Amino acid sequence: MKGSDQLCFGVNREDEVAQYLNGRYIGPSEAVSTILGFPIHNREPAVIRLQVHLPEQQQVFYQENETIQHNNNMTKTTLTEFFDLCVRDPFAKTLYYVDIPRFYVWNNKRWQRRKAGMRIQPHPHIFEANIIRRVYRVSPNSGNLYYMRLLLHHVTGPVSFDELKTVHGVILPFIQRCMQRERIAA
Repeated sequence: MKGSDQLCFGVNREDEVAQYLNGRYIGPSEAVSTILGFPIHNREPAVIRLQVHLPEQQQVFYQENETIQHNNNMTKTTLTEFFDLCVRDPFAKTLYYVDIPRFYVWNNKRWQRRKAGMRIQPHPHIFEANIIRRVYRVSPNSGNLYYMRLLLHHVTGPVSFDELKTVHGVILPFIQRCMQRERIAA
């Protein structure tokens, strides 16, 4: 909800008391929430956005004072690090891309296993958290990117873009791989 307008009146004072009173305005919805004891600012559950991009087409951000050179750390995304995680962690190989944030934390451009949360029954050393996961939306008009996004929801533990498109040892274009997936499921 949007807050209502603030009306200031009185003598112009430019001291700390006036600054505090002007800055400490509470709207009606915040006042009711505070009086009834409802939490006003809550950061749970966390929302994690997962990137989707074709090979070597991820967004790279540079600071104004940086030289433009190929920096391997700048090209790391949640998707490329998901592939790397599937190589080094057997448990991750059993998960879909969208399930990774439940068991891993995105920290310093790398997926790391959670250290707190609910323990998973068959794996006592693995923790799960209540996380809202969102994969960036891709229009069906985007071609290969759209089909790759579909495959990420249906293929567990790929270690590369090529493995994502592989069926019985044959690397297919993304659209053919999606059609093959539909035939296998049916």
